[in-house]
Amino acid sequence: MKWSARLATIAGIDIKVHATFLLVLALGAYEWGGSGGWQGAAFGMLLMVLLFASVALHELGHSLVAKAVGVRVREIILLPIGGVAMMTGRPKKALHELLIALAGPAVNVVLALGLGAVSIAGLWTGVFDMSALTSKGMLDPSLSTLVTWLLTANVTLAIFNMLPAFPMDGGRVLRAGLSMMVGYETASRFASRLGQVLAIALGGYGLMAGNPMLALIGVFVFLGASQERAADTIRSVLSGLHAADVVERPSVTLTAWQRVGDVARMMIGMPQRYYPVLRGEQLVGVMSRDAIMAVVGAGGADIAIDQVMDDKVPTVQASDTLESVLETLASAGARVALVVDENGWVGLLSQSHAIQAASMLHALQRPGDGPSDANRARIIEALRRI
Repeated sequence: MKWSARLATIAGIDIKVHATFLLVLALGAYEWGGSGGWQGAAFGMLLMVLLFASVALHELGHSLVAKAVGVRVREIILLPIGGVAMMTGRPKKALHELLIALAGPAVNVVLALGLGAVSIAGLWTGVFDMSALTSKGMLDPSLSTLVTWLLTANVTLAIFNMLPAFPMDGGRVLRAGLSMMVGYETASRFASRLGQVLAIALGGYGLMAGNPMLALIGVFVFLGASQERAADTIRSVLSGLHAADVVERPSVTLTAWQRVGDVARMMIGMPQRYYPVLRGEQLVGVMSRDAIMAVVGAGGADIAIDQVMDDKVPTVQASDTLESVLETLASAGARVALVVDENGWVGLLSQSHAIQAASMLHALQRPGDGPSDANRARIIEALRRI
């Protein structure tokens, strides 16, 4: 994600913080600095950092278990609204989804137990005082206040995330449990609808109680449940198509020694977006229309194609499903993949083309119908004309 900086790498997973996180630090400094001066402002920023450290550990719990069961994790990004573990694909077994979903709240439970033990020890030894447990004491910068806030936050994270509504972990736990009994698609549909109902109830209560933050959370939960339902629909459609069905067979190929300017003049009026680059008979890279125009715009018309082409294009098998192709593209951070079979390279398949295939097939389906052979054939024929 743009405007993100890497803080650390744990088990091969980059933990990044978005630039907008500075707003969180500023808010902490403002809230605590009003009564505590610069010391209060420093305390507020430290508290925000530690609170989001708990969020990062929560997401790391998800990520480590996901990697253990074979799900790729690209990175964890900390945003002002919380943390996001960027995973490619989904667990293939309901048990794996259950373990991944429970791992995050389990981290918060462990942290809460540890902080609770520290609080009890502090009160027992007199290091902490009881005033930190009162509403007034919670606003006084102190070690007692810091531990109390962190304890409260981790308990809240564990409980709130276990609500049975997407995008919270509880929704995924519910889906995983139901999947073992009624199958993934039925379970996902039920969990998504339940999430939307709970979101409406939460938002409505927030409005009636005069709590705009609670109402906003309800909106967030409703949108998350809707997106999860849409994503499941797309995944279901994608599973009915394979790379060989909709592979793009470029009508024009480039040679490595061609000049960018010559290629730009040649492609005027052509619909092709991606061009294979050959050196002899060997495919050595891919050049996109957008990349060609960017190089020309930067004054690089005389540069040879092989100096600016993308030579790290991921490779997929012609027999791979479109779902797995999209997972490969997401994992590699690429927009196009090389499709090969036992005879060599077949063509290219772009992210936009795969999504377009899914959208067209979904539009042809009646509610409740699966991707029929007739629909697949019509989609394949239409896409090959693009």
